[in-house]
Amino acid sequence: MSWGDWIHFVQYVAVLNPLVPKTLIPGLAVLETIIELGLGIALLLGIYQRVVAWSSVGLLMSFALTMSIALGITAPLSYSVFSALGAALLLGAVAVPHAARSSAGTHSTAESVSSKLCDRTLT
Repeated sequence: MSWGDWIHFVQYVAVLNPLVPKTLIPGLAVLETIIELGLGIALLLGIYQRVVAWSSVGLLMSFALTMSIALGITAPLSYSVFSALGAALLLGAVAVPHAARSSAGTHSTAESVSSKLCDRTLT
């Protein structure tokens, strides 16, 4: 974190987004931080992994593009944005969709309950 504190971070956001009106920059910095924090917590908790991974891909892609345009290719390389983007792409590709995971869990539970009921009725 080379910017050091919140004020410098907001200034950095302004540098990366020169077309955004100056009055909206603090709100954009807050929104960006909330999105990053939310996605990070969701990834740690394993909530909707595939959706969160693809959302992270979108966020990291926007970071990579804005940093590359505003500061040159060295900035996203220095902050390892592309390696994080690659990791998010990989997780998005291999994570089991939430609907498939929940239906598989329900199906296996239902099977075990029905097999126990069948065992009881047969004996």
